[in-house]
Amino acid sequence: MNSTPITIEIPCEDAVHRIIGAMEAAGFRVTRSFDLQSAREALIQPDACACPYHGTAECDCQYVILLVHSAAPQPYSVIVHGHDRFTHVSLVNSKSDPAFGKTQHKIQEMLESLSFELDSSVSHS
Repeated sequence: MNSTPITIEIPCEDAVHRIIGAMEAAGFRVTRSFDLQSAREALIQPDACACPYHGTAECDCQYVILLVHSAAPQPYSVIVHGHDRFTHVSLVNSKSDPAFGKTQHKIQEMLESLSFELDSSVSHS
Protein backbone atom coordinates (compact mmCIF):
# COMPACT_ATOMS: atom_id res chain seq x y z
CA MET A 1 0.00 0.00 0.00
CA ASN A 2 1.39 3.39 -1.01
CA SER A 3 0.88 6.73 0.65
CA THR A 4 -1.36 9.25 -1.07
CA PRO A 5 0.72 10.62 -3.95
CA ILE A 6 2.09 14.12 -3.62
CA THR A 7 1.93 16.02 -6.92
CA ILE A 8 4.43 18.76 -7.70
CA GLU A 9 4.77 20.84 -10.84
CA ILE A 10 8.37 20.17 -11.83
CA PRO A 11 9.90 17.62 -14.20
CA CYS A 12 10.46 14.17 -12.75
CA GLU A 13 14.27 14.22 -12.98
CA ASP A 14 14.42 17.53 -11.10
CA ALA A 15 12.15 16.11 -8.40
CA VAL A 16 14.27 12.96 -8.11
CA HIS A 17 17.48 14.96 -7.63
CA ARG A 18 15.87 17.21 -5.03
CA ILE A 19 14.36 14.27 -3.12
CA ILE A 20 17.72 12.49 -3.07
CA GLY A 21 19.46 15.67 -1.88
CA ALA A 22 16.95 16.24 0.92
CA MET A 23 17.08 12.61 2.10
CA GLU A 24 20.87 12.55 2.08
CA ALA A 25 21.01 15.88 3.92
CA ALA A 26 18.82 14.27 6.61
CA GLY A 27 21.29 11.40 6.99
CA PHE A 28 19.61 8.75 4.85
CA ARG A 29 21.45 6.80 2.18
CA VAL A 30 19.49 6.76 -1.07
CA THR A 31 19.92 4.31 -3.94
CA ARG A 32 18.27 4.95 -7.27
CA SER A 33 16.59 1.76 -8.36
CA PHE A 34 13.96 0.69 -10.84
CA ASP A 35 11.22 -1.92 -10.71
CA LEU A 36 10.39 -3.08 -14.21
CA GLN A 37 7.20 -4.81 -13.07
CA SER A 38 5.82 -1.57 -11.62
CA ALA A 39 6.46 0.24 -14.89
CA ARG A 40 4.94 -2.59 -16.91
CA GLU A 41 1.86 -2.56 -14.69
CA ALA A 42 1.31 1.10 -15.56
CA LEU A 43 1.57 0.27 -19.25
CA ILE A 44 -0.89 -2.59 -18.85
CA GLN A 45 -3.30 -0.29 -16.99
CA PRO A 46 -3.14 2.96 -18.98
CA ASP A 47 -5.89 4.53 -16.84
CA ALA A 48 -3.41 4.49 -13.95
CA CYS A 49 -1.35 7.11 -15.81
CA ALA A 50 -2.73 10.55 -16.63
CA CYS A 51 -0.19 11.15 -19.43
CA PRO A 52 -2.23 12.04 -22.54
CA TYR A 53 0.46 10.46 -24.75
CA HIS A 54 0.89 7.25 -22.73
CA GLY A 55 2.13 4.41 -24.90
CA THR A 56 3.02 6.65 -27.87
CA ALA A 57 6.31 8.10 -29.10
CA GLU A 58 5.40 11.44 -27.49
CA CYS A 59 5.08 9.91 -24.02
CA ASP A 60 7.58 11.45 -21.60
CA CYS A 61 6.62 9.31 -18.62
CA GLN A 62 9.37 8.47 -16.18
CA TYR A 63 9.31 5.99 -13.31
CA VAL A 64 12.02 6.02 -10.68
CA ILE A 65 12.17 3.95 -7.53
CA LEU A 66 14.33 5.39 -4.76
CA LEU A 67 15.44 3.06 -1.98
CA VAL A 68 15.88 5.07 1.22
CA HIS A 69 18.17 3.28 3.66
CA SER A 70 18.07 3.85 7.41
CA ALA A 71 18.59 1.62 10.43
CA ALA A 72 15.57 -0.47 9.36
CA PRO A 73 16.35 -3.94 8.04
CA GLN A 74 14.71 -3.12 4.68
CA PRO A 75 14.95 0.17 2.79
CA TYR A 76 11.90 2.35 2.31
CA SER A 77 10.73 2.74 -1.29
CA VAL A 78 9.77 6.08 -2.77
CA ILE A 79 8.01 5.91 -6.14
CA VAL A 80 8.48 8.91 -8.41
CA HIS A 81 6.30 9.01 -11.56
CA GLY A 82 6.43 12.01 -13.85
CA HIS A 83 4.88 13.21 -17.08
CA ASP A 84 4.11 16.56 -18.71
CA ARG A 85 6.19 18.55 -16.16
CA PHE A 86 4.23 17.06 -13.23
CA THR A 87 5.66 14.57 -10.79
CA HIS A 88 3.76 12.27 -8.45
CA VAL A 89 5.66 11.01 -5.41
CA SER A 90 4.54 8.33 -2.98
CA LEU A 91 6.12 6.37 -0.17
CA VAL A 92 5.47 2.64 -0.18
CA ASN A 93 4.29 1.66 3.29
CA SER A 94 6.95 -0.53 4.82
CA LYS A 95 6.20 -3.90 6.36
CA SER A 96 9.29 -3.67 8.52
CA ASP A 97 9.47 -3.69 12.29
CA PRO A 98 6.82 -1.30 13.74
CA ALA A 99 9.62 0.34 15.72
CA PHE A 100 10.73 1.95 12.48
CA GLY A 101 7.35 3.61 11.84
CA LYS A 102 8.84 6.81 13.20
CA THR A 103 11.41 6.80 10.39
CA GLN A 104 8.71 6.13 7.82
CA HIS A 105 6.71 9.06 9.20
CA LYS A 106 9.81 11.28 9.00
CA ILE A 107 10.35 10.35 5.35
CA GLN A 108 6.68 11.10 4.53
CA GLU A 109 6.92 14.47 6.28
CA MET A 110 10.11 15.28 4.36
CA LEU A 111 8.41 14.46 1.04
CA GLU A 112 5.40 16.63 1.93
CA SER A 113 7.65 19.49 3.04
CA LEU A 114 9.75 19.21 -0.11
CA SER A 115 6.62 19.25 -2.29
CA PHE A 116 5.44 22.43 -0.55
CA GLU A 117 8.85 24.09 -1.06
CA LEU A 118 8.95 23.09 -4.73
CA ASP A 119 5.37 24.23 -5.39
CA SER A 120 6.14 27.54 -3.69
CA SER A 121 9.26 28.05 -5.80
CA VAL A 122 7.31 27.31 -9.01
CA SER A 123 4.48 29.71 -8.16
CA HIS A 124 6.98 32.50 -7.35
CA SER A 125 9.05 32.12 -10.50
